[in-house]
Amino acid sequence: MAYNKHLILTTEASIIFPHYSEIGELQSKYMEGDDYHIVSMKPTDLIDLNLRMTGTSLKGAVDGARNLLGSGTMAPVVISKKHAMYWIPLTSSKSPKCIWVSVGHVRKYVPNGRNGVTVYLKNGSVVNLACSYNQFRNRMQRAYTLRCQIESHSDHVQRAGGAYVKTYFICQEAGVNYDWKEGRLLTPK
Repeated sequence: MAYNKHLILTTEASIIFPHYSEIGELQSKYMEGDDYHIVSMKPTDLIDLNLRMTGTSLKGAVDGARNLLGSGTMAPVVISKKHAMYWIPLTSSKSPKCIWVSVGHVRKYVPNGRNGVTVYLKNGSVVNLACSYNQFRNRMQRAYTLRCQIESHSDHVQRAGGAYVKTYFICQEAGVNYDWKEGRLLTPK
């Protein structure tokens, strides 16, 4: 399946807004570097598509985040661990008003009135969002916690390979079980 190149979120993508076309179609308008793109896909569907290109889905990413962080609403998602692409939704991902922010592109954020936050992006852009400072801070902190949890897990699963001294001859017994008999190191001919 061929994709429009603007459907692939790169490491330069920083924020995705809902945008209605002239005919009322909900689309995505997102910033990439110092430019923006409009694609005929809802913001949450754009996030889901990019997650599916890495072998998961929005549901899977949210379930994984909740497993690591505990229950909570509006879980952050990881589009690419390798490229540190962690994204947070500002409202429920089911809402057509949902804005997505790439955590790695946020330089700083400050309160803006009672129910707003001003976000300074690393590319120099400034965005006023209708999200309280505390809500935004909590979502950013959950994303950082998720990143730490994932990196900690990655450190535990990687082991240095060594010289193996035990080998096994493994064969199926009656039924579904397998029998493991310790053997001597065999080398293929």
